[in-house]
Amino acid sequence: MSDGIFFTHEAGRKIARAVRDVEAGRLSEDGQSRGRGQTTPPGALFACYVWQDGGTTDGDATTQCDRTYTARTLEAHSFDRNGDAVTAIEAGLLLGEGLEPAKRRPLTGQLDCPATDGDGEIGVGYFGLDGVFVLWDANERLHTTAC
Repeated sequence: MSDGIFFTHEAGRKIARAVRDVEAGRLSEDGQSRGRGQTTPPGALFACYVWQDGGTTDGDATTQCDRTYTARTLEAHSFDRNGDAVTAIEAGLLLGEGLEPAKRRPLTGQLDCPATDGDGEIGVGYFGLDGVFVLWDANERLHTTAC
């Protein structure tokens, strides 16, 4: 645990390596690695945690949802340098903030959206050819009531 965070599965390691490669500029314009190690291929979907960080409405009968999100990599078990457990929002590598899902939203209707705090919800995203993270789905669901 030299960097204070460890992953319990190989997928987490690969995603973290890809994020570090993007931050360090080791990805070329076409998404190919410029340095040592493998990266997540452009367009390969992977799970991430999401938290609501902006927008003004969840949507209603006449308005489309406009929520935005912070996304971080998944960390199955994360600890800080002192060995104390940290929350998921403090643990994963930051993928982006103020992200609007690329997946099409309904034009109207209320959506149940991930919260602003807590454990986060599982979303899905990918790195584009330019090395920028794209949040595909923030796990927003159409709000329904029982009949």
